[in-house]
Amino acid sequence: MLGLAMLTIIIFVSSVTAYAVASTSTSETILDKAVSDFSSVVKTERIEDVTRYIPFDTIVEEDANMYEDEPEIVKVRGEKGEVLVTEKIIEVSGKIESRETISFQVVSPATNKVVVRGTKERSYFIWPYDGQVTSYFGYRFDAPGTTDHQGIDIDASYGSSVVAARAGVVTADTGWDGGYGLCVHIDHGDGIESLYGHNCELTVSPGDYVEAGQVIAYAGSTGWSSGTHVHFEVHEEGTAIDPLTLLP
Repeated sequence: MLGLAMLTIIIFVSSVTAYAVASTSTSETILDKAVSDFSSVVKTERIEDVTRYIPFDTIVEEDANMYEDEPEIVKVRGEKGEVLVTEKIIEVSGKIESRETISFQVVSPATNKVVVRGTKERSYFIWPYDGQVTSYFGYRFDAPGTTDHQGIDIDASYGSSVVAARAGVVTADTGWDGGYGLCVHIDHGDGIESLYGHNCELTVSPGDYVEAGQVIAYAGSTGWSSGTHVHFEVHEEGTAIDPLTLLP
């Protein structure tokens, strides 16, 4: 009976000891986890200086002497400005939760970009005669003495109708004009004039107002001409320009 009692006591003590050990282990695990969870949600604050940039604006200046389809001119290149910002940064669990600006100091202001754009409408023309161009504007070798061709030559049949390429007023130069022969000059009112040479007959007189497409002459070969054609010139502020830049 004594031996059985001793065995019962040993089993009881062992059970209690095992339970105590298990309880202690569990308590330590819970504590470790709590510490770990607490450390992962720690909130921190710090002060930091950050460089930021100030964007520049684009200012447009209009130029009435530039055509609206000309590329814009960059007068002043834009430059970003720079500002030094002091911020309070709050982090939770290693991630930024908020930023608060405490103060700032402009290191360099932004320089606005300035561009120049034209507002002048280009004066487009219609063809004075629907024919093939046989001689172009500018330097040429095919006509001795006229290497600087001031216009274009358009092949035409004798007596064909020549029309005004754009509306305007017939000027006093219209009539017999030296090497141009019977010639029509039209002032279009914006510094642009057109000229139609070598005609056999004119249908307009100085001072007449003509519409685009109105018959103003009949093609011929008067003046300094080697054959029937329409000589067509365009002048801007007195300077000859290539008519093809204005024709469709």
